[in-house]
Amino acid sequence: MQFRKGDKVKIVSSVDYPQYRKYIGRTATVRHDGPDGSGLVAVQGLEFKVKERVLGYVGFAPEDLRRV
Repeated sequence: MQFRKGDKVKIVSSVDYPQYRKYIGRTATVRHDGPDGSGLVAVQGLEFKVKERVLGYVGFAPEDLRRV
């Protein structure tokens, strides 16, 4: 599934990264077009803006996301 920058997505699972299970059910915005080289889609809006700028954005596999 292809996502575009600015798409609103809902996190439906986090199979590969159990530490991100706390985000399941939350809505975020796609930061970059489609998956990157590692196959992950970077999303923003899950943490405070300053924390995201310093630590980076959270990445999810495309199958862990659903467009809203």
